[in-house]
Amino acid sequence: MTNPAPHRIIFANEKGGTGKSTCAVHFAVALASQGWRVAGLDLDPRQRTFHRYLENRVSTAKRRDIDLPTPIFEVFEGSTIEELDAQVARLSEGADYFIADTPGRDDVFARHLATSADTLVTPINDSFIDFDLIGQVIPRRFRSCAPAFIRS
Repeated sequence: MTNPAPHRIIFANEKGGTGKSTCAVHFAVALASQGWRVAGLDLDPRQRTFHRYLENRVSTAKRRDIDLPTPIFEVFEGSTIEELDAQVARLSEGADYFIADTPGRDDVFARHLATSADTLVTPINDSFIDFDLIGQVIPRRFRSCAPAFIRS
């Protein structure tokens, strides 16, 4: 009997500094603390914020000889969608939740995972700069009038 696919929660926003990694870490740790089997993938091999936080958590647990519920986690360092899909499938095996933290830039791998998300979380700061990345806003009415940009 095969396990059902995990619920995929993807944290994505092309803008950096919106809190994607912070939210992803808190979700992953909270779910693991509740007893869920959680797998996490950091899609930013240069910065590795999600991965570094969880590495530090594992080190702290070992150093203090305490149990800290922690998801399994890796960094994606591949160069193709096929490599990403294979890593996600392997990492997700037996997991209840799969969490991905994406980089703060336009990224083909982040877009690919976003299309498969069960839950897509897009943290934003409350500034017109951040809002403008999502859509054009009518300032006086604070209403969106068009997407920020369209990709072909």
